[in-house]
Amino acid sequence: MTDKELLKILVEKRPVTCIECGGKLTYDGLGEYKCMECGNVQLDDFGKVRRFLVENGPRPAPVVVAATGVPGHLVTELLKGGRIETIGNSKVFINCQNCGCAIRYGRICPDCAQNVAQKIALEMVVGEKAHKEEPGKVHNTMKMRYFGSNKK
Repeated sequence: MTDKELLKILVEKRPVTCIECGGKLTYDGLGEYKCMECGNVQLDDFGKVRRFLVENGPRPAPVVVAATGVPGHLVTELLKGGRIETIGNSKVFINCQNCGCAIRYGRICPDCAQNVAQKIALEMVVGEKAHKEEPGKVHNTMKMRYFGSNKK
């Protein structure tokens, strides 16, 4: 599941009207929505998981799913999205999508993230060097291009 798909699920399941009075809800952050009329607080799926973990401490995913009613795949996606994380001494982790090592949250481990950043930086340096050596040739660099003007 991509970040866009996760965001779509969270947006579709967010509360819109107050269950107490039918008033309009405003987003207060961290998955909480407050009614403008009566002050009632409602939670989206992220808010339910977050509040459960704050009140009860770290718990295994099946316990979180059973207590909150949030689907298991959504809890996994919240882990992969970095919105929640497993505890340090947990026996259950998710795996890095690049090398397969155990990680507490996200999609890739810090080592793989650093390697990706270094590759991108190297590609940018190589592209800049090629552009300086052959100024008339168009290279795939990450510079802003302006159409219809002589700006560089």
